Amino acid sequence: MPIIGRSSAHVGTSDPVALTRVGVEAMSWTGADGSFWDLLHGQVIVQRVRGLHLPSWDHQRSARAGLPGTRYTGSRVTERPVSWTVLLDAGPVDDFVALDDAWWRSLSVEDQGVWAVTAKGRTRSLRLRLDAGDDTYTQDPIQDGWAIYSLGLVPDQPLWEGPAISRVFVTDAPASWLPTSGAVFFFSASNTLAAAALDNPGDVPAYPTWRLTGPFATAAVGVGTAQITVPFALTAGHWLDIDTQALTAVDDLGADRIADLGTVEVAPVPPGESVPLSVSATGTGAGMSATATITPLYHRAWGR
Repeated sequence: MPIIGRSSAHVGTSDPVALTRVGVEAMSWTGADGSFWDLLHGQVIVQRVRGLHLPSWDHQRSARAGLPGTRYTGSRVTERPVSWTVLLDAGPVDDFVALDDAWWRSLSVEDQGVWAVTAKGRTRSLRLRLDAGDDTYTQDPIQDGWAIYSLGLVPDQPLWEGPAISRVFVTDAPASWLPTSGAVFFFSASNTLAAAALDNPGDVPAYPTWRLTGPFATAAVGVGTAQITVPFALTAGHWLDIDTQALTAVDDLGADRIADLGTVEVAPVPPGESVPLSVSATGTGAGMSATATITPLYHRAWGR
């Protein structure tokens, strides 16, 4: 019996019939080869999983001579052990070897696949590589048409990813700037500033990535009071990607432009908070745009 599902009764409740609960609504695997697998209702069913809850932390502490105990100085998420027990069931007609081969081709030790979980209408995902697999058989899977496998998987980034959140700034006519509905702002092409807030619903700070698309003569983007200036021009249709966590800046031709930037001040959007963004540009052409994007990161597959 899969552990991901609905129970028939609620322990400790006098009236279980009155309870209406929906469990995990969807669980899927998009393999490293691009194949898609429904892990709740398909031919490959997850029976036991590890990795939905909390990751592991490395806590830093310091001690002072003559004082009892230690002082907390920080922590970082180190890893998330992930394991699945899956049932491959080809049914009475389908070819087990074909199903088995397709499943194992979706798993790679080099390339990542995506494990996605939907609960309460919210989907979070984790990128995984194959780490280990148990090939112990208690029967002939080819003849019987089914097998149970235990898998170990490992994520490079151990936090669950929520859907990306973006805020877009675009220039229109260079006469004035006015906020439009949603998160799109129009601003003039000479020394004006547009601002919007970016929310981080995740559990950890999120560093935005920026895409600036020309035309502009110079530009500046910011999170709160932290500013990144771009003291060079981009012509129409050309763009620059700035990753404020990795501290990279690459243009659409693949050139590294990090050394060409002016001021580089970076700041994350704190968890559970909203931080103002700013964009300014100089130039005369309409059509310049700037997009700020964060990917909220979570400790667990569901929750806040």
